[in-house]
Amino acid sequence: MRYRPLINFNIPCANHKFHEAQRWFVAMVAFLFPLGVLWIDEWGNALLVLASMVGLIGIILPGDRGIHGNDQGIGAALGIGVAAYLGIALLSFLMTGFSDAGWHLLGRYARLAGAWLIFISVRRLSVPSVYFGAGLCVGSIIGGAGALWQSYHPHDLIGRVHGITHPILFGDVSLVLAFMGAVWVLSLKNLKQWRGLCSGLVLTGGMLASALSGSRGSWLALSALGGLWLWQLVRCETKTNLLPAALIITAIGLGLLAWPQSSVRDRFSTTWQEWSSFRFNKEPEGSMATRFYLWRSASLMWRESPVVGVGMGQYPHALHDQVDQGRAPEILLQWDHPHSEYFSVLATRGFLGLGSVLALLMLPAWKQWRLCIRDGPDNWAAMAGVMLIVGYAFFCLTETMFDRGFAVTAFAFLLGMSAALATPGEGA
Repeated sequence: MRYRPLINFNIPCANHKFHEAQRWFVAMVAFLFPLGVLWIDEWGNALLVLASMVGLIGIILPGDRGIHGNDQGIGAALGIGVAAYLGIALLSFLMTGFSDAGWHLLGRYARLAGAWLIFISVRRLSVPSVYFGAGLCVGSIIGGAGALWQSYHPHDLIGRVHGITHPILFGDVSLVLAFMGAVWVLSLKNLKQWRGLCSGLVLTGGMLASALSGSRGSWLALSALGGLWLWQLVRCETKTNLLPAALIITAIGLGLLAWPQSSVRDRFSTTWQEWSSFRFNKEPEGSMATRFYLWRSASLMWRESPVVGVGMGQYPHALHDQVDQGRAPEILLQWDHPHSEYFSVLATRGFLGLGSVLALLMLPAWKQWRLCIRDGPDNWAAMAGVMLIVGYAFFCLTETMFDRGFAVTAFAFLLGMSAALATPGEGA
């Protein structure tokens, strides 16, 4: 698959040295992004823009700008998914009125276009996958160490580590970084029987950061991600090497559960108490019960406008109207989103919005999953991409992930990199 230049400048800039400089630059960005995205403010946005610019140069400038290797349709799936999400968001915004909140959301969603541009950058330049894999592993370890340090040097009153962002987003992104890095380790044949153990150790950082963040969305994703990791492990290791790897993951999980500092047991206990209270009292007390009421309010908005929803950025106004009419408790006005990506798009963009989210998640996941089956453990980036999307699909159950700039930036960069490396080119 090749992208022809849009403008033929006929200038001698597309030479070998320029090509190699671009390749080295994108490789360094791939390595550095996971290292600092959790800890350095605006780090992710800057690297996303820089890597996207290389892809944009590949479209505009003349010369050998084709995408090397067999694309397998991943580029098309990624492009269609991003275009569907952005297109439906823009349509809803235009049809239901202009608002400042809507403009801000459109600006955040625009970062998703970076996933396709990064795909072009990496595939065109045949960037070696080792840089991205190593960056994921080191980033996961740094995330766990930083979370441990932050837990003993709290900067807020909620007792949950948060990196440079909200605890939920920090915990969720830390977890997917860890699992993506762990499957890269499993692909390193020179580690032989140590692959399972080393992969499990990489998971320690992400699981530690996730536990200390108190993100309950990570609990939902952990079972699916763990299952994918074990499936990949079985394909890489002999049966005699599976037991140590399984034991180390079990030890990590039990250790975090038993360690008082992680607050995992407290979060489980609180969740159960909130659920029991909601079942009997039907009052929006606690975060879990409040989510149910927020989801019910979002469902009412969707029923009133099932096709395009109430409009981009209009959720708070629609919620105020429900409260004024006595259809929703006043306590819900503390939040400007329904704490679920799926209910959020149903309320603000209707059926079309839900379809666009599913397209963004399912089209790239389907293509990469087919590569996982076809190529086996060698195509680790395909599995990493599947893990990223599966993780976000679970996170979206309890959080509006694509309304958060940090979460969108991380998703766009990681998706573009994993999708490009899932079809190895000359340098992979």
